Amino acid sequence: MKENAYAKLNLCLEIGGILPNGYHELKSVMQSVSLHDVVSVSESDGITVSCSSPRVPGGEKNLVFKAAVAFFETARLTGGAHIHIEKHIPASSGLGGGSTDAAAALRALNRLYGEALSAPQMEQILASLGADAPFCLRGGCAFASGTGTVLERLPVPKLHIVLCPHARGLSTSVMYRLFDESAERPKVNAPAMREAILKGNMEKIPSLVANSFLFLARKKRVHVEKAEKALWENGALSACISGKGPTVFGLFKDEKTARQCVEAEKIKGAIYCETVC
Repeated sequence: MKENAYAKLNLCLEIGGILPNGYHELKSVMQSVSLHDVVSVSESDGITVSCSSPRVPGGEKNLVFKAAVAFFETARLTGGAHIHIEKHIPASSGLGGGSTDAAAALRALNRLYGEALSAPQMEQILASLGADAPFCLRGGCAFASGTGTVLERLPVPKLHIVLCPHARGLSTSVMYRLFDESAERPKVNAPAMREAILKGNMEKIPSLVANSFLFLARKKRVHVEKAEKALWENGALSACISGKGPTVFGLFKDEKTARQCVEAEKIKGAIYCETVC
């Protein structure tokens, strides 16, 4: 069984206070994009995970491995699987690569073993692995609240995106620690982005693109501001990071302008150009 694992963007990410369970309150508009990994699953005696990228661990630390273990335990099955990840989403990039791979692996396992689990059961497994993982099970566009796992489906806006990834990822736990230690709280309004999408107000979306982690990502990775500037100079309607970064994305009015940006000398060869699904 093969499943595409689509990357996700945080068009808007608003971080609130710490909840009683120790997690931060989040409000975010998440959107799948066409950039994707490919996850292949085949029957096996045990659970093994391999990956085309040497940067991604293949053992028990991999979210795909954890998802597979939880699948067999929840479904009360004694089988196993070998899972291979053909990697295209940069690791630790804020694009949800690990989460979307885990979601794709669950979808493939569920098909392989005769729909052993319901969608809510799979979402529960994924919620234990990461805040963005339940969203990755179905993709599309959604408003996330709570710890990021309470999802409201939204209409999918037709957007054209240029992504500027970076070879050096950022740690989620480190970024949250730095956020808690900082007195700076950028102005972000995720509910307003939700309303704009619900009302089909496409002209308003670029002005609402924002991320609570942006000021920290600029400090941790010098390329962030450079990429933002290059995107603005080459026709972007807005530019920001996804997740905790360091991937920078730009929104464009049409595919032609986005592709012209990709060909610009300042950022040529350093970005992916993808159209939102």
